[in-house]
Amino acid sequence: MRQGPCVTSSMCGRFTLVTPASEWAALFHVEPLDVDPRYNIAPTTDIVAVRHTTQRGARESALLRWGLIPAWTDTPDSFPLLINARSETIASKPSFGDAFRQRRCVAVADGFYEWQADGGRKRPFWIHLPDGSPFGIAAVWDRWSGGGSGPVLESCALVTTRASEDLEDVHDRMPVILDPGQVDKWLDSATGLDELEALMLPGRAGRLTRREVSSRVNSVRYDDEDCLAPVSVQSDLFG
Repeated sequence: MRQGPCVTSSMCGRFTLVTPASEWAALFHVEPLDVDPRYNIAPTTDIVAVRHTTQRGARESALLRWGLIPAWTDTPDSFPLLINARSETIASKPSFGDAFRQRRCVAVADGFYEWQADGGRKRPFWIHLPDGSPFGIAAVWDRWSGGGSGPVLESCALVTTRASEDLEDVHDRMPVILDPGQVDKWLDSATGLDELEALMLPGRAGRLTRREVSSRVNSVRYDDEDCLAPVSVQSDLFG
């Protein structure tokens, strides 16, 4: 499987999950997975997701490739890298429509990065809940097998919406962050379109906080705690 380019995205292109597995598993009522802390999660890597099992109402945790490959794709190696789905068009896009109706999931995170345009450069910000606790990002997933006996690929895309008022100065888009009470409704395949549209909104201003970090996060070579250090600290450390 090809590895797509990992660059600063026009939407949500990087996020974090450093919370111990026991904590996020308890929040989402699933079994924990044996995963390492991730400070710079990039497209084409496996991410932690929560979804319904075949038994309605039961949840499971799973590792899904970030970059959706629809089931109907003939040649995934040449398919565009679909890391984000816009909330405004997700229901009507052929690449996402079926997954949106039948295979919704939640990507587990505790922060995400957005880049603010500043003249000729882009300044990265880490955006998170004030207490640093984990949360769910609305997502969709699909399963590709190529119709043969080869390996099965399960992949996903994050859902994005317009930025909340207090984040508009950083970027005009953000991932759809679900409150704990909204997760069941998002995962339930019986939830109607009107209810889903009501979930895919920015949320209230002030729900999230942010801090500027070093452009170190621009490179997938770096996936360590230094990615989260305030930019002033990183400037002293790395020049």
